[in-house]
Amino acid sequence: PCRAHRADPRIVASGDHVACRLVFDCTPQREFLGFSPNGERLSFAEHVFYHFREGRIAAVSSLIDRAAIEAQLRPDTAR
Repeated sequence: PCRAHRADPRIVASGDHVACRLVFDCTPQREFLGFSPNGERLSFAEHVFYHFREGRIAAVSSLIDRAAIEAQLRPDTAR
């Protein structure tokens, strides 16, 4: 649903763990995280944490700023 994104230069690695911040700037084309698109561009951050084992990603967890998405996609939000 979100097609454009860029990696923020904030990447931290320690041992077999890597954390990074992804900043999305996009126009959703269909429902996204339970929100209906309104045709407007939105931007939000996602913080992703990777755990590697034997050179491969073994686990991924992420935190997404849902409040920022909701504020931008809510139908009654005035811009």
